[in-house]
Amino acid sequence: MSVAYWLDFGLAFIDNGNSALRWRFLLGFQCIPAILLFADIRFLPDSLHYYASTGRHEECKEVLGHLRGDWSSKVEDEYLEICAVIQNVKPSSPLQFAKVLFGRADDSQNSHLGRRAWLCIWLQIMASWTGITVGGALKSKQCPYQLLLVGCYCVLSSPFVQSWIQWAKGE
Repeated sequence: MSVAYWLDFGLAFIDNGNSALRWRFLLGFQCIPAILLFADIRFLPDSLHYYASTGRHEECKEVLGHLRGDWSSKVEDEYLEICAVIQNVKPSSPLQFAKVLFGRADDSQNSHLGRRAWLCIWLQIMASWTGITVGGALKSKQCPYQLLLVGCYCVLSSPFVQSWIQWAKGE
């Protein structure tokens, strides 16, 4: 975020802040980390937990030995601990996320997970609306404030959002 604000500040001096380069560069600059991640992700090994849970124990030992530098008794103990944890993990289905999201999780101890999931989702949505995406565009004269109000009205007046608001109110 700090880099984004410094870039926004520096680009404000180009054409008195009225340049289309100001908001276009900021949006394009956000793509660089995503492109690097997309290009490099295939070189990252899977997690040790995943290897052990799928029965790929040799690969698990290989990655663990590579991470720790050599195979010692501590590394062996860590490997056995990973295998012990795998024995206690119950399999999950893709529907489990939906159950948690809608507050229908089977585990009564984790009944708060639905609320936490919604908080995370809305935090991401609001961060994008209050961060560099809208902040940089609104500071320039390319995107007037009224456009933001119209966009918020369109989102809030959609039937999907209205149904969620009614559900939250208990109607």
